[in-house]
Amino acid sequence: MKQFSKWMAGLWPVLIGGVAVRLESLPHWAQVAASFFPGRYAVEAMQSAATGGGVNGYDLLVLGMIAVAGAIAAEGLFRWDRQFHPNRAWVAVALAMWVAVGVMTEMRQTPQVAAIRDTRAAGEARDYVRPLPRPAMIAPQDGQPIVVPTWQAVGEADIAGIAFDKLPPDSGVVSPVARPDEEPNAVIEPALDRIQAALTTWAPGKVADPVQRARNLLLVAAVPDIMQMEQVERFVPRLVFARLQTVIPSRDLPKILYWIAMHPEEGDGSAMRQLDMFGLPEVSGPQKPVRGRVMLYAFKLLGRLTGHIVPTTTR
Repeated sequence: MKQFSKWMAGLWPVLIGGVAVRLESLPHWAQVAASFFPGRYAVEAMQSAATGGGVNGYDLLVLGMIAVAGAIAAEGLFRWDRQFHPNRAWVAVALAMWVAVGVMTEMRQTPQVAAIRDTRAAGEARDYVRPLPRPAMIAPQDGQPIVVPTWQAVGEADIAGIAFDKLPPDSGVVSPVARPDEEPNAVIEPALDRIQAALTTWAPGKVADPVQRARNLLLVAAVPDIMQMEQVERFVPRLVFARLQTVIPSRDLPKILYWIAMHPEEGDGSAMRQLDMFGLPEVSGPQKPVRGRVMLYAFKLLGRLTGHIVPTTTR
């Protein structure tokens, strides 16, 4: 029992420090508690550097302060032989620094986890489409104006031209999708339940234009991916896919998904700033990274819908 208690005491900082579970997935009180543990700052620094955001100077400062305090405590406790009995009060030096860091973080800002963006490019639509042997426009005849195809003109040949095998893998970091037999961790189930409930009432998901409606719903899958909301980001596409199949006629959904994937820069992007009811941060700054994820998820869900992508299971 004593060994188990020690094991749990060591596991606690890992669980709320962002190592085992993403901080965004934890309740607010746990995020506040994480401010007093060095693991949070180490994880934030590594995540920011890995996703292209650079190294946060505050994280480095905090880690440096904790390291110095730990070195001082270690020197006071170090002994060369068994005859020397160090004063265990030196441990208080290290612990006091942890407390000071937590207080400093709370005074600096509300200890809500900062959104970390994955800035890696999703590529262009043409990267995932094989050249088609037909023109992109209908040539004018008998003095008639040029007719530009719309989503209704999408056919099987268009969809067959997609190189689905070039898409990022579902198990990867970019545009992940959970396996059909994969169950979410109990910690993130409340967040997923909130997203699923909000999908049925969200105004941008009910607009009259079916293309814009689908585009808005795909945003709900794209934003957790951009924000690197681990675990949550893998399961949201499944919820969005089910909602798309409910609100878009089955004969139109493949065409619309193809059209969105091929035209990611079109459409109204104001729904990116209306995500609070999902518990998601609103998107500020350039929209291109998010639109790139919308493109990838449109391709991936289209592949599932048409049978070109068959999700794997562990069984």
